Amino acid sequence: MELSNRYIIFILTAIGSISCIYFLCLLPALPIFVPVISSAGGLYFLYKWIVPNKSPDIYVQKKMTWVALFIFTMGLAILTKNALNAAEKHGGWDAWAIWNYHAHFLTSPQHWQQMFKSVENDHPDYPLLLPGINAFFLRLTTEKYHLLIPFVISIITTIAAPVLIFSEFVKKHLVVASLTLFLFAYNSFYVEIGMSQYADSLLGLFFLAAMICMDHALEHKKYIILSAMFLGCCIWTKNEGAILALIFFLFYADRFFASRYIKGTLIGLAIPLICFITFKLFVPVSNDLISGLGAGTWQMITDGSRYQIIYDHFIENLQAHFPYLKKAFYAYLILCVLRRKWPDKQMLVVLTCLAVYMSIYVVTRYTLEWHIITSQNRLMLQLMPAMVYALAIKFSKLRLSQPEQYSFKVV
Repeated sequence: MELSNRYIIFILTAIGSISCIYFLCLLPALPIFVPVISSAGGLYFLYKWIVPNKSPDIYVQKKMTWVALFIFTMGLAILTKNALNAAEKHGGWDAWAIWNYHAHFLTSPQHWQQMFKSVENDHPDYPLLLPGINAFFLRLTTEKYHLLIPFVISIITTIAAPVLIFSEFVKKHLVVASLTLFLFAYNSFYVEIGMSQYADSLLGLFFLAAMICMDHALEHKKYIILSAMFLGCCIWTKNEGAILALIFFLFYADRFFASRYIKGTLIGLAIPLICFITFKLFVPVSNDLISGLGAGTWQMITDGSRYQIIYDHFIENLQAHFPYLKKAFYAYLILCVLRRKWPDKQMLVVLTCLAVYMSIYVVTRYTLEWHIITSQNRLMLQLMPAMVYALAIKFSKLRLSQPEQYSFKVV
């Protein structure tokens, strides 16, 4: 894995780890210096473990060209500019009504469970990774900087996904890497949701990181641990993260649960999963979708009009927010047909997650139109980074010219 991406992976593990440590220290109401010291020690270990490349394998080393550096600088500048323009002082509605609201409860070790008293519109069953990382830093700063904390997390989240993908492909296929970077930079919906201070972009980023780490598993077994940890972070970020994690584990079960990797899988998954399960034991209400299943579920499943409504809105959202992905996916399918190959596993994972997401609407207890309008586009955005990555894998194999000579180095 490229050095730049190892730094990003470290930052993501830091976000997930600090949130977990803070929550576990919150349960016995430990003073703030305990999670601070614990986090500092954990981050030192993670940095030493993740960033240095200790792989004994021979790998291909190739410097980034000045052209690639110029494209990256321009793309990052445009993305940052658009992100700053899209940022709101208090974030979007869900930010100040749910995510940041929960974070302020979590700043009080003695009274944080008061958040469970609001069960009508506050969604107290939402996992606490994002509120946890925000609450940790809120307690370390004065009130003057409280608006800055969620803003910083949101801009890191918005920028990290396109940078991860660009760095993965810049030395394999500069054109593909550049297109992915500018696709994110000019997608106003991606930027808007990323800067909304919601948890959707963070969930999509963890899912992308899990996929990238899995693709580097042959370099070093630490990437199996990191992939499992990021899937655990998906679960600890949003309830639907459990769907993403389960599907990912099913597709890569042969690797996660192989005899040489299963211990690493359990190590990576353990702490986020413990936090999630422990938190759910405190929540006084069940998940709003699961609690809605009942006698009328079968009738909804057999109602063809519901599928048509879901499909129509899906096409509308695809055209409104992800038009380039739609065209790129069609090109991907044509390429698969011409080469007589099935879609890559990464693409099958994303499509399966999308299909399961859409099937949730079939049995929703809410008014179908309202539920779709208020959430479908964000569910699709959660899968956007992984979808772009899966497309880039296929298109990066197309060579427009003879490949450059590489130099080999043992690390």
